Amino acid sequence: YEKTKPVREKTHGTSRDVRPIDERRYKERRIAKIDDSCYVLSDGGHYGSGIGWQPYTQGANYTPTTEDLVRFAPIVWRRAADGTETVAVRNAGYGSNTVASRHEFLSQHMPQGIKLWRGNNNGKHWLRAASGETFFPTATAVPQMIHDAAQNKRRYWARWLTLEDNATVTFRRDGAQFHLIGEALPEPMRRVDKETKGQYAQAIREFTDWTMVIVPLLMRSRQTFNDAFVAFDAWMRENGGHTDDTRKANNYRTVIADPQHEQRVNLVYILAEDILRDVRPWSHRYDPIQEQEFKPFRAALTRQINKRCAFITYAPRITGEK
Repeated sequence: YEKTKPVREKTHGTSRDVRPIDERRYKERRIAKIDDSCYVLSDGGHYGSGIGWQPYTQGANYTPTTEDLVRFAPIVWRRAADGTETVAVRNAGYGSNTVASRHEFLSQHMPQGIKLWRGNNNGKHWLRAASGETFFPTATAVPQMIHDAAQNKRRYWARWLTLEDNATVTFRRDGAQFHLIGEALPEPMRRVDKETKGQYAQAIREFTDWTMVIVPLLMRSRQTFNDAFVAFDAWMRENGGHTDDTRKANNYRTVIADPQHEQRVNLVYILAEDILRDVRPWSHRYDPIQEQEFKPFRAALTRQINKRCAFITYAPRITGEK
């Protein structure tokens, strides 16, 4: 911090004390001094930064604060009165830079004794230090003002926001090594809620068999998918599925369980679109389904049903469980 000359900004001069830690043109990536015992490494854009692009405020009259800068920054170094040094590391989340950008920043600016690691290609990340591997959760917390504004506007994604998330992982420095302080959040593991799904077992089998028969017969195109999506979306809105997760899942369950439901065919159009566009070239996503695609399509259909009907639960991974 002391060896970095502040940027002279056109509007603010050096009054904001912006000290870049990368190329000086990227002033949002900076080191900020909170006091003699606390320094923040910021990648900009997160709540509290005030430098760089502004995070989502949902119309709230939000003003960045030093408290939020420390709370939401990717890296915070502290030194206690007894000389103990700690490093707090935080993942990306709502209102911050993208995950890829945050991970690039962390890889460049975390101390050498802490490494970011991605395993199993499942999208989850860990931090490796002398104390071992620690699950690195995605952040969900936002300032109170932003949380309330999102809830008041009934944003469909507002259900993901929290006031606290315990997603900051803190390490104690012991020479060149770092050891975890406290207990980090356990890695969540997806499980199928077999008890709840069992209540719909017969209906799911019949819906799956019917879907496998009707999909090859559908005249699938961009227009037919759009028509189906608009109709299904309007019905979902009428039945509260855009603002309530429970009602949304129940709406899907209702359509699957009722062979005569008016939205049944529309749902098949939507499911076929989601499944085939991920496994086919873009120019062939509306080609008729082939016999060799039936088995993977059926497996993907089961995953879609589990997801949309909320038969998936998330629980901490038990030690030794794979």
